[in-house]
Amino acid sequence: MMLRDLKISVYVDVVDEKGPISSVDGGHGAARAIAVPAGFPPIGYYVFNYDEPGSVLLTLGPTYIHYTRRLAKPGEIMQMSLEDEANWMEDSSERVDFLRHMLVVGNDLKSFYAKVLVWKDSNAYENEVIALVETINHAYEAYLNGLQVQEVLTPAEANNLRPNIVLEVRDARRKQSLRLPKVTGKNLTVIQKDGEVKRK
Repeated sequence: MMLRDLKISVYVDVVDEKGPISSVDGGHGAARAIAVPAGFPPIGYYVFNYDEPGSVLLTLGPTYIHYTRRLAKPGEIMQMSLEDEANWMEDSSERVDFLRHMLVVGNDLKSFYAKVLVWKDSNAYENEVIALVETINHAYEAYLNGLQVQEVLTPAEANNLRPNIVLEVRDARRKQSLRLPKVTGKNLTVIQKDGEVKRK
């Protein structure tokens, strides 16, 4: 469950020359509600968190994981933000830390990769990005092999697991007359953003 569709975020900034850069990303929030019809029993809603008041310790490890239980009674509407639903199981960094802790031997798998590429030409750009993606896929496969050696994972289970590599490319070149070529790769989703990176 923790390995299925594990999101691995990759951020690549493409520049004319190396130098300090910064970026600003915005966000948005939303809400949803749980309503319990009259006559139905109460519904318990569990949220994973990090040692909040009233939470219960669930497991030890690189990060202590806690949870809280909320009770929605018949006829009651419980309002929740999407932040409440962004629980520990959906946090790639915490999932990877926990998974790496399970291995007896070391592993290079990470939840977050960042790289600054100096633009040379289309071929060089594609080769560097593909090499980075292949490194991530190899780290994921090495992790699966390690779990099989420890008999935590069966070969059949490992064969059905794939990482979800999300590559966000931000074009910070001063001259963007030639668009960045589209890159495809194994288990890869590409998001390309132009003009969103600012130099300090």
